[in-house]
Amino acid sequence: MGIGSNIGGTFVEATPTKYKTVSKDFVRKILVYGEPSSDSISSEFLGIPKRVITKTDASKYGSGSHLESMLSNMLGYKSNVEIYACPLEVTDINASVSTSNITVIGVPTKSGVEAFYINGIRVPVSIPASLTIEAIRDAIISAVASIKELPVIAMKNDTDITGVILKSKWKGLSANEITIKQNINDADLMGLPIGTTFDITDFSGGLGLPIIEDTFNNWGSTYFTMVCLPYLDDTLIDSLTDMANIKWSPKVNMAFQFVGGYNGDKTSYLEKLNKLNNKFFTLGWVEGSSTPSYLIASSFSMFIEDSHLVDPAIAYYGIINDIEAGVHNMQIEEKEQIVLAGGCLVNSNEDGTVSFQKIVTTYKKTESGESDDVYKYPQTLAKVQVCVFDLKVAFNNPPFVKAVLVENNSLTTNPRAVKPDQAKLTVTSLIDKWGYSAYTNYKTETLNSLKVTIPKPDGILVEVLLFLTSPLEEKAIKLEFTNEVL
Repeated sequence: MGIGSNIGGTFVEATPTKYKTVSKDFVRKILVYGEPSSDSISSEFLGIPKRVITKTDASKYGSGSHLESMLSNMLGYKSNVEIYACPLEVTDINASVSTSNITVIGVPTKSGVEAFYINGIRVPVSIPASLTIEAIRDAIISAVASIKELPVIAMKNDTDITGVILKSKWKGLSANEITIKQNINDADLMGLPIGTTFDITDFSGGLGLPIIEDTFNNWGSTYFTMVCLPYLDDTLIDSLTDMANIKWSPKVNMAFQFVGGYNGDKTSYLEKLNKLNNKFFTLGWVEGSSTPSYLIASSFSMFIEDSHLVDPAIAYYGIINDIEAGVHNMQIEEKEQIVLAGGCLVNSNEDGTVSFQKIVTTYKKTESGESDDVYKYPQTLAKVQVCVFDLKVAFNNPPFVKAVLVENNSLTTNPRAVKPDQAKLTVTSLIDKWGYSAYTNYKTETLNSLKVTIPKPDGILVEVLLFLTSPLEEKAIKLEFTNEVL
């Protein structure tokens, strides 16, 4: 097999998976951006990443808030992936909450239970026969107040005695993603009151977006391998992409991925995908789900990163927790169109669950516009993360710590002297490890491409072509790793 000059080449070959050894010391960490409920935390903590271990930790950001609901969702996975919260605030002078209006119509002639679903959480309201409209209104308000996990508060409409106003617990455009439905299954429909109906409006009116670049310096030296970005704003995606490119550079070598979510229809999903071409970004999609987009983002990012923790060489499979099923029975041609556009496919099962089908990044072409799928799968970067971690461990231990770097032809007898050939042997042993772990193939070609140099007195540069396995294809990636001697 020849190696072309195009580093993005794809080579199809089955990969043996007998040996899989994830680096045990490599800790995967997710950073979750989101908005706490109004006044739940002091302003001094805004923009500061903080580890969240328990649901009590998450509740400090306000029960039911944008941020707290994502964190609680992730904690439900009981994974060894570490979770960090980064609370944001919409500071726009025009920032506002999102609202929905429920209007009660008619006095019931027969008792029953009306079931409202807010973000998929069932809110049952018992309605006895002959109950007044005002009393029904008050019963709705009481039912909402009794469930602290809800993303809203309920109050009377002062200008209409038949109305209930639902207000989001935080400000911003993201609050418009809150969903509200009623009586979504047969059991609900069989127990309805007779004589009373409800007019419900979608959530709207939320205005304002946070700024995330101001938080980047607060990451410090913590290596976040994944970021949950629950905003589909172009500016925020671009800001995080710029940060990802900085972290991806050979000097930093702290590459991360980020994940968003969407529950809109196929046409609008394709419109979003067509604007994206990003090897770091995966946009999860469950068409028509009552789960809001930000919770789809949190579930996708957690499931993907937990899969990477177990083994980044395998395909994703299984049920995605806490996402309500949406539209299913998509045609094969439609599926192919979505994947080619850089979109994700899931199965919305008849039992109401959602399971993985095809998860890809939004990357589709090179900077020059040529079709390319070298970064098609999130597993590709996940394996790069592990390989770089192994290199860092190797070169931050003896004999490279406090070493004197010399060329191969040096006659030095200094016991601290390290030559490029010594470093090359170290990398060679790691190439063996990556092959046994089924991260890479083509050991001979990889060794032939390996180049270790000392471009300056205090640094080692490793350049190697890795044939990274993915669930279906080979991906040839040129890895450049720069390490300064400590």
